[in-house]
This record gives sequence, structure tokens and C-alpha cells, in this order.
Amino acid sequence: MTAGYICCFSCDEHPGLYKIVITTRTPTLILLEANKHNVWILNPVHYSIMFAKQVSYPKLKIQKIYKLLNAICDDGQDHNGFYKVNIKVIQNIFDMIHGTNWTTQDDNKPIANDNVENDHVVITI
Repeated sequence: MTAGYICCFSCDEHPGLYKIVITTRTPTLILLEANKHNVWILNPVHYSIMFAKQVSYPKLKIQKIYKLLNAICDDGQDHNGFYKVNIKVIQNIFDMIHGTNWTTQDDNKPIANDNVENDHVVITI
């Protein structure tokens, strides 16, 4: 996967718990699937999209995000993409990633394999 989305979802029944995932489908489709089929580990819950970003090399970027968040949590557990941290921490990490912020209007656009990087980022993850 050379281009895709990195997404942050909130869990309505567990305030302060966030799920970070990558996908080649739109964040909206992933949200519908998660809410309909309970594809993630927690008991049936309702998720919401906090934010998402279209990026190149999402697998590499999510590994780095997980590494940062695991260091912040520092509890020695495997989080499976679920993190209980302040949302500002996750937003700051996303802000450092090269890519294009996702909006619902982007759902009908194909994922661009090029030109997903922008020049407004100081730190590259």
C-alpha cells in the first residue's frame, strides 16, 4: 500500500479511548463497517471519526505513530491500535505527518498515489 489513510476514531462508550488505523478505503466506509460489524476488539460500541489524513506509505507511518504512542503510554501492553491518551497528543502527532487532511467531501475522490505530501509540515514522520 503506497497511499491510503491514517484515521483516528473515538469510542463513544469509552471516553478518552481512541483507535488508530490505516486503510485504502475511505474513513467513512471504515466507520460504517466498525459500527455495523464490531470489527475491532471492544464490546459492541459506537465509533466516530475524529480526524484522518491521506498519506503515502501509511504502513510505515502508522508503525511510527504506534511507537510514539506506546512510549507515551509506557505500560508495556499491546494496544492493538487503541490508546487512552489526551486527544491533543494524537492530533499533534497527526499534524506532524506529511499528507492531506481528510474531509467527508474526499469520500468520492480516488486515493492519489502521488502528491499526497504537502509543504506545510515541519517534522516528517
